[in-house]
Amino acid sequence: FIKGGQFIGASFIKKYITILGSFLIFYLGRVPIRDSTNAFKMFNKNVLNSINLQSSKGFTYALELTIKCHKKKFRIKEVPSVWKDIEGRKSKFKIYRWLPSYVYLLFISVIS
Repeated sequence: FIKGGQFIGASFIKKYITILGSFLIFYLGRVPIRDSTNAFKMFNKNVLNSINLQSSKGFTYALELTIKCHKKKFRIKEVPSVWKDIEGRKSKFKIYRWLPSYVYLLFISVIS
């Protein structure tokens, strides 16, 4: 998503949903980060204490934190990372169960 970053070994659907979601959050939600679905993030304790997380499904917390930090005008810095899906490991990515939560957060990023 950014220069130096990679997503290796993911299934087509997982990669497609991740790319599409990040694209929509960036362009429609105007959240200035290219890979908003990446759950590897660092936050100042004061930032975390000032945000009321509501997410409970999948990795939606990472997306919710990113959106809420942007809305509160916290500084966001993106660093490239390389993610490798382990071959033969059963994925915990539950797209059909989590998709409504992801769509809701996209909606929140667009309207606020």
